[in-house]
Amino acid sequence: MNKNKLESIIARKLDKPVGETHLFVNTMLESIAEALAANEEINLRNFGKLYPNRRKERLVRNPKNGVPCMLKPTLSVKFTPGKGLIDYINIK
Repeated sequence: MNKNKLESIIARKLDKPVGETHLFVNTMLESIAEALAANEEINLRNFGKLYPNRRKERLVRNPKNGVPCMLKPTLSVKFTPGKGLIDYINIK
């Protein structure tokens, strides 16, 4: 599923125009991204937890030529599903 499909599903369920749900989805995703960039966890009860994961600088090898190089530290995101989500997908 892509973002457009998600917007269409939300619009249909809420009986709203897709333009309104487009604004809602974009605002929600932007807010989540801002919180993660500020190193905050996002707990969505019965759905799961999104949290920033800081990766340290580390030595890796170039797969083409085998030359070692240092990989810069990066900020990634991890997701831990909640019990409600796990139960829901296992019932379906």
